Amino acid sequence: EDKADFLANKLTHKGYKANPKSNGVCFAGSNRRTERLANCHSDGVLNPQSASPSMCHGCVHLFTNENYMSVMEEELAELEERSKDFRLPMPVRIQAKTQFSDLARMIQLERDMAQENQNCLSQNIKNWTDSGMAND
Repeated sequence: EDKADFLANKLTHKGYKANPKSNGVCFAGSNRRTERLANCHSDGVLNPQSASPSMCHGCVHLFTNENYMSVMEEELAELEERSKDFRLPMPVRIQAKTQFSDLARMIQLERDMAQENQNCLSQNIKNWTDSGMAND
């Protein structure tokens, strides 16, 4: 709890701010040093209103956890149902099918990236531990 409070205070002081979105938490805030790295940055400003799974995927400011992944998977199931509901007009079903495909791809990319990050972190921890610096 103390570590979390310390980290939250440091990040807030540096201009980062948690801004929940449907696909994760955006931490872009008002930090000018990382602002241009945001996927939604254009014309010198952030455009968080453009947030979507495809826009935010891979952004340095995005934090996605299992809760957000679960919500996106629920949305995926709803889109699949809508795409097969013959009571809806054809254009609505086609749009739902397209959104389903896009969201399924984004979920898989997020899971792949999380696994890759976990592998990198594990390797860094192993290297640090093997170097003996962890015991200092």
